[in-house]
Amino acid sequence: MILISKNPFPLDFMKVTPSDINLLRDISIRTFRDTYADFNTVEDMQQHEETVFSPDRLLSEIQDVRVSYFFAIVDAVAVGYIRLNSAGMQTDLNDPLSLELERIYVLKEHQGNGYGASLLDYSFLKAKEARSNYLWLGVWQKNEKALRFYIRNGFSIFGTHDFMLGNDPQADWLMRKSCL
Repeated sequence: MILISKNPFPLDFMKVTPSDINLLRDISIRTFRDTYADFNTVEDMQQHEETVFSPDRLLSEIQDVRVSYFFAIVDAVAVGYIRLNSAGMQTDLNDPLSLELERIYVLKEHQGNGYGASLLDYSFLKAKEARSNYLWLGVWQKNEKALRFYIRNGFSIFGTHDFMLGNDPQADWLMRKSCL
């Protein structure tokens, strides 16, 4: 008898394909609005959504070998996703010895179930598979919930960078966790 190891995560992961573009866009916009709408103008939010989450841009990113999107699946339903960037597509460092976790989005109605932690663990697994020295990300300095989450999961601040939300320049903390 051959025993197959059980999935160590409380959810499954599925690589996003071009046929998933509408679902990816829907999750992106919903989670982005739920997280940031109370802190930003309608105009800046709309500009960001129309640019960053446009179907053409998302399709281009899905087809780029330097970018990987993975859905988190629970009972055949996508509850969130991650976007991972290798060098050349990273937002700031472009370090071939690292992997960037640019987005980790969980739909509001599915938060609090450990799915964010599982997505983070899966990102870390992908970074190790890519033989990265570390996994890094940028997080808005005013997003205290996310900051606590990343610190609790072993990330530390190593710098800052600017992020444009529409026409509003905002400051992000750069955080990383070693894969070694």
